[in-house]
Formats: sequence, C-alpha cells, structure tokens
Amino acid sequence: MVQVYAFGHISGAHFNPAVTATFAFRGKMPIIKALLYVAVQLFGGATGAMTAYAVAGPGDLAPFAPAPDLPNPVASIFLAEFLYSFALCLVVSCVATAHADDPNSHYAICIGFTLLSTVSAVGPISGGVINPAVGTSVDLLSTAVGGVPKYTWVYWVAPLLASVLAAALYSGLERMAAAEQEAAADAEASGEDRSASLAFDLPLRVVVFEFVGTFFLALTAGLGSQPLAVGAILTAFIFSSAGFCGGDFNPAVTFGAMLRFGVTRSELWKTAIVMLAQTTAGILAGFAAFAVSDQVGWPHPDGAQGSYGAFVYEMMWTALLVTVVLNTTTPVFTPAAGSPPVEHLYRARSSVHGLAIGMTLTAGIIGANKHGSGSGGVFNPAVGTGLSLAALAREHDATGAVWMYWVAPLIGAAVASGVFRLLHVAGDEAEAGAGLLADGEGMGSAAADSMSAGLLQHPLDAGFVGAPSINGESEAGVGQGAAAAASAAGTETSRGP
Repeated sequence: MVQVYAFGHISGAHFNPAVTATFAFRGKMPIIKALLYVAVQLFGGATGAMTAYAVAGPGDLAPFAPAPDLPNPVASIFLAEFLYSFALCLVVSCVATAHADDPNSHYAICIGFTLLSTVSAVGPISGGVINPAVGTSVDLLSTAVGGVPKYTWVYWVAPLLASVLAAALYSGLERMAAAEQEAAADAEASGEDRSASLAFDLPLRVVVFEFVGTFFLALTAGLGSQPLAVGAILTAFIFSSAGFCGGDFNPAVTFGAMLRFGVTRSELWKTAIVMLAQTTAGILAGFAAFAVSDQVGWPHPDGAQGSYGAFVYEMMWTALLVTVVLNTTTPVFTPAAGSPPVEHLYRARSSVHGLAIGMTLTAGIIGANKHGSGSGGVFNPAVGTGLSLAALAREHDATGAVWMYWVAPLIGAAVASGVFRLLHVAGDEAEAGAGLLADGEGMGSAAADSMSAGLLQHPLDAGFVGAPSINGESEAGVGQGAAAAASAAGTETSRGP
C-alpha cells in the first residue's frame, strides 16, 4: 500500500507480474514493455530474497509449500492462489485505472487491503503469495540452504490465468457500461420514452459485480480470516464497484436500500434478482472455501444465550451496518442556499464510505464472539446461507440457524431504513417540494433509478450523479459518460498500478 502511494506516479507501481500481465491482456501496455516490467520485478524479487537471507539467516528461508494437513495440496494451493490473484488484478483494474471515480485517494488502500485479506485467508494454506516474482525468488534462493521447491510452477500458472480472467471481466464490464450510456443518450436525444432503453433495465454488470464482490466476502469469511481481513476485502470491493454497481454484496443492504427508496412493485424484480445473485455467490463461495481448506468456519450460535442472543446481536449490528451504508452512500439532505454544491458533499463522503462500511463489519465480527452470543458476526444472509450449506455437504449440520441469518438481518435492515427516513423526512420533503424528485413520484422514482443501477441521472443532482447504484450510491463521478467512452477507447490513467 505504501509503495503504491509512493511510486505509483513513477512506474504505475505494479510490483507483480500478474498485475502487469493484466494490463498487457487488456491492451493497455505493449508486450515488450510488459516483459521489461516482469524482468525488473523478477530482479527485485531476487534481490529482496537475498536481502532476507542476509538479514534473517538460512534457517528462516524455506520454499513456499502447502499446509501439511491438506488432503489435496496441489489443488488447494492452486485454487487459493488463483482466486486471490484474480481478486487483486480486478481490484487494481477498478480502482487504479478506471475513470468512474477519478480522481480518488483510496486506490492504494484497496490494493493493500486485498493483499492483507489474502495473507489472512490463504497464508497458512499457500503462503498467500499471488505474485510470481516473490514465489520464484524465495523458492529458488531456498535451494542454497537445502530447500526443495516443488510448487514454483503454481505461483506462475495460477496468477497468470487469474490475470487473463480479470482482464476479460473488467473489459466486459467496461463495454457493458459504455453500451448502456450510449443507448440512454440515443433515447434521450430522440425524445423516446427512456423507460424502454437499457438504462431502465437491470444491467448485467450490476448482477455480475454484486456476484463477484459477495463471493470474495463470503470466501474470506469462510476461510477463518481475522475480522480486519473480512472488513478489508469488503472495503476494497466497495470502492472497486464504482460505475458498475452499488457495492451492496449483502441481501440485507439491498433490502434496506429498497425500503429507503420506497421501491415500487414494478421494480421489485430488480431487488429480487440482485439478492438472488448475492445468495448464489455466497453458496458458491462456501463450497470454494471447503475446496481450498478443510478448516472452514461456518456460523452457528454457541453462546450462553443460544439462538436468542445471536438473533438479537445479528439484528442490531445489521441495523447499524445498513444505517452506515444509507448515511454514507445515499442523499441525506438538500443543501441550503449559499452552501457548497451537492457534488462536493457527495465527493467528501464517497472518499471514505468504503472504509466506514468495512470497519463497521470488522467491529461487529470482533464483538460477536465476546458479546454476540457466538453468532459469528455474519450480518449477511448470503454469507450465512453459503457457509452453512457448504458445511452440511461436509457432514456438519449447520443449517438449523440459517433462518436466523435471514430473518435477523432483514429485520435490522428494515429498522435502519425506517430510522433513516424518519431522521431525513424534512430533507425528503424539501427535495420533493423543490422538484428534485421527479414528477411527484417521490422516493419511488429515485428508487427506480437506484435499483436499476443504470446510467440515468439521479434526480437529486443531474450535474454530478452519473450512475445511481443498487443501494442509491452515486459513485460514477463527474463526466462518467465521457469517461466510460474514453475508457472503452483505450485511454488510461496512471495514478497507480
């Protein structure tokens, strides 16, 4: 993280052949230049390994190897390295090269947080390397002290395959966003009913990114990561979601946003599809976690108060989580005359909202074990369902509490939505009276834009909000449409990797 901030303006701060390969596969870097980057990275890795040898001594230098108790070590370390290399390459593409939220100050935080989550989740399994230069250098130097590296190939093949997939996914998401922007602009220019355009549908990019983000949140939680690591991966993907979706990654958050915006019946199908995508991702992540390691955690109330205490804790902390989401990612009031433009208020909050949400989750997980009656600190029906079903497949009956991980968070989300609307009712009325909410439809109209996560402008501020998200968050930034077109045409920023 520190090195990305320090050297990003000089070289892009890749520090990883897999990241460089992602740029090359996306056509953002010439092949010859990419190969030179990789050569320098390998030299840097070898120099670092030799320095470690000189400082720590030969006794501390050993080749990377899987945990000794894995039933299928090669498959486990390959899958672990592949999945988290994919996460890193995708996050880098989203936060360090995209224009959707340009400029931002969180790109290096997201990259560092992804690495932190990787080491916590799969460090004991594969070393959490996700960097061919690091894996190769340490493995080869270990031979000088009698080490016998057997898995060096994994630390090349898995990350490079992941970089291909990440490049393909990100390029596809860019094309989807550009096509939706063009369709909406054409419909507006021709005076057609915009409800018939792509912008009023539920874009595929929303469903895809919600699936991916929820998958890695559930996977990191299931692999027994530290609370900070779980909150960190959520933070990274929330910031990465700018321009693609609202970064809910939680059916309870989506449900709370639906209630906050007063979604009409005709729009409920969008909420249902997003929640289904999140739940499916959670289930798949649960099985992936068991494929990586047998030491997978699953939620099961085990405190002195049993299910009752766990239910109350899950409900209350989900209410807090959804409250933080709504207050940091959706309109909260109408500025008074003479106050700064509303876009500045959005920018101020959008620079920290991912951290606020991620750290709320971290604090909740920490408190769950001591004060949450052993609830596990889930606060997410997709995570609770996925890990419980995967545990059942491994002959651990954990399905008895699945109902609680749905009912408690949804009640908490409903409470949070109600409190939010109660506290901001004056602002909502002012917006409606000023004509900022469209055609007397009130919050239902805003919700239609929000839940579609399309490229329609939010009624609150047509000058800034370019892409209302699934939870009402506006992350597209100024000129998002032009940025999407520029990005599709191959232009690139170079703030970081």
